[in-house]
Amino acid sequence: MADIHLIPATESDQLAPPHPINQAFLAFLTGPAKAADQLIIMGDLFEVWLGDDISMAFYQREIDAIAQLSRQGTDIYIGLGNRDFLIGNDLLKACQAKGLFDDIIALEHKQQPAILLMHGDSLCTNDKAYQRMRFWLQQTWIKGLLRRLPKIWRLKLAQQLREKSTTANQHKTWDIMDVSDEALKQLWQKFPDSPYLIHGHTHRPGHHYYATKKQRWVLGDWQADGASYVTIDHGQPSLSRFNYPI
Repeated sequence: MADIHLIPATESDQLAPPHPINQAFLAFLTGPAKAADQLIIMGDLFEVWLGDDISMAFYQREIDAIAQLSRQGTDIYIGLGNRDFLIGNDLLKACQAKGLFDDIIALEHKQQPAILLMHGDSLCTNDKAYQRMRFWLQQTWIKGLLRRLPKIWRLKLAQQLREKSTTANQHKTWDIMDVSDEALKQLWQKFPDSPYLIHGHTHRPGHHYYATKKQRWVLGDWQADGASYVTIDHGQPSLSRFNYPI
């Protein structure tokens, strides 16, 4: 699953009902996720993440629900997206997750070829401006610097980045914001034995077939009425739909 974009609770009323998207996610954790051996979240779990020291307080219900799923026996893995790249080990521990990843997971099942899982923004190489920004925001020293900024500065920076992204995207075509053929070609060359790729980020859910016999599953963003997700059974992915209310 990817691109849930959980909405933070308001600072003034932590006891208010969660946002409808958050409600759908919580229902998913107590529904289909309970039957899974592993739950892999491939980036943008949160709409915004200003650092563990600030943002954890605004997502306590969701963090507790993920931890509860982990205690029930589901292994949790959390990936970094373009909205929540400042996630750190404190959140990982609070969620009782098994791992945190910022690039690609090669998921293996017995003797079958590995399935590639990733957020997907690194594949959108036609969007040169975004890739330049992504390069700098992925630098360890930049992340460290951002985590040390005062809260008010981080809030302002997050708002500025969101506004800049929204404005820029209004002038970009879908082919620029989608994954590029060249990026896919390079990925398959790096992992020639992996037939399947699963990713999010583009918000264009679908299942794509290629002449090379490779296949690509794309996850959509979550809405109040649910979302798409991919299940993997005996090494075979399939696109599923979670409808909320159930």
